[in-house]
Amino acid sequence: MTGSHAHRRFSDDCLWTLDYPTAVAAARLLAQSSAAADAEVVVAVARGGLWPAAVIAARLRLPMVSVTASHNTGEGVRLHATHDASVSCPVDLMPITGAHALIVDDIYGTGATLRAVRDAVPHLNSAPAVALCRNTGADGAPQAWVWDVADWVCFPWEDPPPATATTRPLSTPDTLHTSRRLP
Repeated sequence: MTGSHAHRRFSDDCLWTLDYPTAVAAARLLAQSSAAADAEVVVAVARGGLWPAAVIAARLRLPMVSVTASHNTGEGVRLHATHDASVSCPVDLMPITGAHALIVDDIYGTGATLRAVRDAVPHLNSAPAVALCRNTGADGAPQAWVWDVADWVCFPWEDPPPATATTRPLSTPDTLHTSRRLP
């Protein structure tokens, strides 16, 4: 699959849920990854990447900046994303100009969000990226991630899943998945 044709995979078996303690453990693992080794600033992809980026930035004692990117059509569960992500950046991104940045998001669904961020902020083109989750339908991968998922993930900073939904918690992480090439 190429970037413009990748589709997030939803098996419709369950909704994965993530609680804050498990998310903290995952973000701490990402902070220890080789992708974070040379980071001088953490770039959060808002909205979903804000929380894990804050944990990583605090753990590494680094400054954090954010860019806003979205390609979901709404806030509901299992909504398919558009292939065009919109990105808005602060006017002054001086903290990341010339710095070794680490891009952080909550999920790497198709790779479209990360590509849009790199297109909007060209000096991030070679910056490594990490994510809590990677959808198995993605073409490519960030440099480090914790869980491969084939269904929707309900993150603790989002609305809770519907009470009637079949849910399953993501397990406490102890290892990372890694990729050497930039997506």
